Amino acid sequence: PGVPTETELLIKTSGAQWAELYDYNIFIRNDQVTAGEWKHDVRALASDDYGVISQAAIGAPITAGNGAIAGEVHDCGDVRLSGAYVDTDAEHESDVFYFGENEADPLPDKNRALQGTSKLGLFGMLNMKTGTPIRISAVGNYNGQLVLLGTYTVQTFPGAVTALSFRGRR
Repeated sequence: PGVPTETELLIKTSGAQWAELYDYNIFIRNDQVTAGEWKHDVRALASDDYGVISQAAIGAPITAGNGAIAGEVHDCGDVRLSGAYVDTDAEHESDVFYFGENEADPLPDKNRALQGTSKLGLFGMLNMKTGTPIRISAVGNYNGQLVLLGTYTVQTFPGAVTALSFRGRR
């Protein structure tokens, strides 16, 4: 009761074993609600993995007071998209990185910088300044042309991950 439908929502996940994670672009359609309930698999990131990903991507921890952005790129059929590129209008101390193809243990793959997302569609950015709106966009290849897959405005939080899934354009 009281959770709005037909509007974009933000879900925060946290706990003793989990890093704070703010998941943007959650959209509950009216036809997904049954008897007043909606089921959703929330994202969570183990506290230890917050540091492991940073070490693998930039060889250092995230600067205290900064945050991270991570997410997935999907096509309009909600299938993970390879070869997509993501960036923001905000400064970030390190390059955008893309994760390798090992779904059981996805880690940043520095060799993917020129290829974009792998078949997992995963990307990340570290050391993002917090407290201000950030526009994040994704582009992909369609019939040999780069096309916009979406643009969203998010915010990062100190010591936390801002998550976003591009799910094709509505």
